[in-house]
Amino acid sequence: MKVHQWINKYNYRISSEILEKYSLGRQSGRSPLYVLHFSFWDKYALRLLLVLSAAVTIKKDAYQAFFLLFSTRNSAFDSPENSNIIYLKIRDLIATLFGFRYFVFKEILPLKGINEILKSKISIEGNPKPLVSIIIEAKDGLAYIYNCLKSIEKTGTSSYPIEVIVVDSSSDDQYNVLFQKNIEGLTYLRNSDQQTHSLNSVVAYARGEFICILNNNIQVQEKWLDPLVQTFENPEVGCAGSKILYKNGLLKEAGVMICQNLSAEAYGKYAGADHPHYNYIRESDGVTKCLLFRKADMTQVLLSGNVRDFMSLDAIDICFGMRHLLHKKIIYQPLSKVIDTGDIYGLQDVLVNKQRFAQRWKNELLSYHSSGDPLKDARKYHSGKTILFIDNSIPTPDKDSGSNRLFKIMKIVKSLGYHVIFLPNDGKKRGHYSEQMIAEGFELLYGFPNRRGMVKILIKMLPVIDIVWLCKADNRELFNYIYDHKKDCSFIYDTIDLHFLRFQREGDLTKESAILQLAQETKKTELQLAKQADITIAITQDEMVMLKNELIGNVVVIPNIHESIIPHESTPGFEDRTGILFIGGYFHKPNVDAANWLAEEIMPEVWKINPSVKLTLLGSNPTEEILALQSERINVPGYVKDVSAYFYHHRIFVAPLRYGAGMKGKVGQSLEYGLPIVSTGIGVEGMDLRDGIDVMVGDNTSALVTKIIELYESPTLWATIRNNSSHAIEQYSPENVTAKIKHLFEILNTIK
Repeated sequence: MKVHQWINKYNYRISSEILEKYSLGRQSGRSPLYVLHFSFWDKYALRLLLVLSAAVTIKKDAYQAFFLLFSTRNSAFDSPENSNIIYLKIRDLIATLFGFRYFVFKEILPLKGINEILKSKISIEGNPKPLVSIIIEAKDGLAYIYNCLKSIEKTGTSSYPIEVIVVDSSSDDQYNVLFQKNIEGLTYLRNSDQQTHSLNSVVAYARGEFICILNNNIQVQEKWLDPLVQTFENPEVGCAGSKILYKNGLLKEAGVMICQNLSAEAYGKYAGADHPHYNYIRESDGVTKCLLFRKADMTQVLLSGNVRDFMSLDAIDICFGMRHLLHKKIIYQPLSKVIDTGDIYGLQDVLVNKQRFAQRWKNELLSYHSSGDPLKDARKYHSGKTILFIDNSIPTPDKDSGSNRLFKIMKIVKSLGYHVIFLPNDGKKRGHYSEQMIAEGFELLYGFPNRRGMVKILIKMLPVIDIVWLCKADNRELFNYIYDHKKDCSFIYDTIDLHFLRFQREGDLTKESAILQLAQETKKTELQLAKQADITIAITQDEMVMLKNELIGNVVVIPNIHESIIPHESTPGFEDRTGILFIGGYFHKPNVDAANWLAEEIMPEVWKINPSVKLTLLGSNPTEEILALQSERINVPGYVKDVSAYFYHHRIFVAPLRYGAGMKGKVGQSLEYGLPIVSTGIGVEGMDLRDGIDVMVGDNTSALVTKIIELYESPTLWATIRNNSSHAIEQYSPENVTAKIKHLFEILNTIK
């Protein structure tokens, strides 16, 4: 680990400890002077030492909090109307030095003074036909509503058309001046003695299919609205709420938990916002501050109760109406992030009117827990069993076949009613791939703040885990730990492919003794895991037979999952296509070997017969060796997110794999697109593909060249094999594999 990374790691850790300790102290009734308590002194000293050490590294991220402090004139923590700007800067500097500003978001907007606000302009891109109507009550100070609207302007209109409706409940004429002269693109409704706009009337006035109730202290962040709207793809959802963060970066709310005694706890309050517990889509008792409803549902709930004006608006009351009157779910959506810029330490009751709430929902409250157990309560709506998947890293479905298969399997398992948790053995999050997992409804464990922390979280979660699905023998350490400490768990070992077979074939090809030795060691490990597991998964019938020959019982075949892509009318035919395509992830040695063999030995022979044919080596993580193959006749584009154009415009697909194991995703992918294939026996093994009917097969350079030329130049043969492609992969359809997975769980239930 580099010096600056070590400093960042401990800066994160010590600043987190300082913030959480102080916040919990304030919550328990301590005064602001608690910041001077001697129990902080050692942490302050270490923090200052880390700040000085960071100066040596001269890394930008080490100075982010200080850059944020001095790059803006005003403070995000207090208005210049209340204090002198120089005093605020000094206070923020001290807070930054001692770690209290370490997690402040660079996107947060500072609080401006009234005169500055009244000279500023905001233009919101409203739409005459909105999907979402955002309703905001202006009441808590001009700077807050200004920043709320500024954040909406700054983040744009997302993927969905919006309208913004502001209801002014203040008695301050400056609000009227601001909205009439300085802000464009929204609807402004002012409450007065002569006219009062009720919540019901504003909802009725709104034109959107969805209603978003947004607190005026909230600053929305990039892509905040899209995940909320997408949550409603599930028709059972009645309300979706955002992940709410304090302006100091700590978590304010990951949903709300309600108890019989009317205690209402914001789940995760003052915790680290990145903790895995607070970063998966979850059904909750309630959500607040930033809520999305269908207009039709909200209208029903409002008409059923006594909520009429904004002062009596209680988000939890509406959530209870959604659940207990309309029988719909309340969903916490962590991919939607907003910042509450209000008071961090003030006393705030989640329930606005406890007496009214208790009277209205007294019967329903009897079904709620009498006291809060956060981990247990957060999972109380999980109806099915919980299954933990373990693999090397977070799946990258658009980059490698193994990831694609596993991702689809997890989607199927979730559709069968299981709660799915995924743990990457490397502990690393992977940007949008992590978000993709969360968006699918999977709970994701990862390093917080590091891999050791992830393992600690896993240990605490063992009581809620019913089934472990281990992918690959590489991850046996975690598997063995759970196996030893959770005897009532069911264990599934997914070989993905038999790694020992791949190593054996590589060793036979290269004659390297080290690889042959690795094959023997890997075989011993894989067979040991298979004997421990309740069920072992093979990816092909061939590998199932191999395992049974090694006296492994309860072997089930779960293959890759493929679905025919129906060609559209404009899909090019034989005459309109040119070139040969190969695809593979080049971190996988068999793909590198195949690409080299194709480019350096096979294609030169093809070019002797047809010099116009060009080759494309498509795929992620091309090595220097692969990149060096680029030439006038060979294109190496690297990773491409949407590969469809390559499959539609190339004439044939060639996969000359000389070693490997299992079912080859690249062959299945080509069958999906109906692109005729030339491959080896190893390339098409385990898929029941017939030479000359479904594919063309050759196992040496001469045979492959002959097959390539024959398929490339014969429209009749090309059309025959193309037409057979859809039939060849029917057995690997999502429906057929779902039936296999159901059968797997039926077997598992008879064992345990």
